[in-house]
Amino acid sequence: MIDDLCDNKQFIERFVRGSDGAEIASTSPFLGQASPKEMYEADVRTVQVCSGPDKGGVLSSTKAFLSCANQHHPCSRGNTLLSGVFPAAKDDRAALSALADVYVPDLDALRMGGLEVAGERRAVLFILTGDYHFTKAWCCHVGASRKMPCQRCTAMRRVTKTNGEQVAIYGDMQAGSRAGGKPRTIEHFKKMAAAYVEGGKDTLSTPLKLEENFSIENRPLIIIDAQHIAPVPLHLTLGITVYLMRLGIEEVSFCHGKASAAKYADNLANTLRQSVGVAPTLYFSGAFEGRQCQRIGERLYLMFDLLSAYVSDKVRGDYSEACATRRRIIPILTRVNDVSSAEMAAFRRDAASFVDNLKAAFERTSVTSKLHTLCCHAADFLEAFGSLGRYSEQGLESWHG
Repeated sequence: MIDDLCDNKQFIERFVRGSDGAEIASTSPFLGQASPKEMYEADVRTVQVCSGPDKGGVLSSTKAFLSCANQHHPCSRGNTLLSGVFPAAKDDRAALSALADVYVPDLDALRMGGLEVAGERRAVLFILTGDYHFTKAWCCHVGASRKMPCQRCTAMRRVTKTNGEQVAIYGDMQAGSRAGGKPRTIEHFKKMAAAYVEGGKDTLSTPLKLEENFSIENRPLIIIDAQHIAPVPLHLTLGITVYLMRLGIEEVSFCHGKASAAKYADNLANTLRQSVGVAPTLYFSGAFEGRQCQRIGERLYLMFDLLSAYVSDKVRGDYSEACATRRRIIPILTRVNDVSSAEMAAFRRDAASFVDNLKAAFERTSVTSKLHTLCCHAADFLEAFGSLGRYSEQGLESWHG
């Protein structure tokens, strides 16, 4: 793929950015894994390789793919390589370990050995993509229901009667943009790999405490810097769009009862069909994606107009602000080309404001892992790599078709 891109003069430099947003344009070798900050300080030009597994399709199987971000339209299925198809009756630990035994050694060889670009050996920057379920399983994080559900930081799921001191130290996801989680490090992933070399937490004579394992309870299948886990821009677009609509229905149900909520939901469906132009399609069928979500985002004011007749002035105000910021977020979230420094700063403000306003409008709702990723981590990735849409899991998902 790299040779073909070079031969056809289609290879595009993708630079890691510094804290001032400036790109790097020199050629120091830096093989192996490093953080964006280290690569920035070392003045590195890299080959950015995206890869990850995902389960799906009519005949369910787990597909692994490779793509190169150093090209136009890197998330198009035609510009990705299907590197493996594995049986997927279950996606439990045993199945994933068997997949990793085949898949991970080649990835490690690739990112440690580098690649030649026009006769020059370059470092490979490996970026893990895929939905939350698979990326957390790949790192052996126990998931969204546990005490520290985020793959990128230590923020705890919520405050309880017994964990106040821990939340004060490690952060609170329900605080929205002020969650305050500490970043996970590649050193911690290595430490967990060494601790679980014989098996999961049940094999240890003295189980690790939460303060030691950060909700990683088995040997990570791949060692990767948390900064190199893409923040699932496709699923942030799809999932949060559905979440916004569901929140409105739940609020009407809580305030006015199920009959009013059913009427509101029916009116919402008609508005989406007639005024927005979205076909009624099941979420997981593969059609409710891409432009349809963007079309809904551009016309969120129609959803606001519907909901405003049912809710209080305070909810109307907060929800209106959330809809306005969501409309500005989606074009940046899905853009493949580089984003300007001014747009990055605006995205950081808007992502935080969106989640905080949603939380203010719907006090009974929870900040989910997707919302936490959007308001606390997506902007960091954007500032380091210059784009979110370029590292979308769209290419991987499209192979399920």
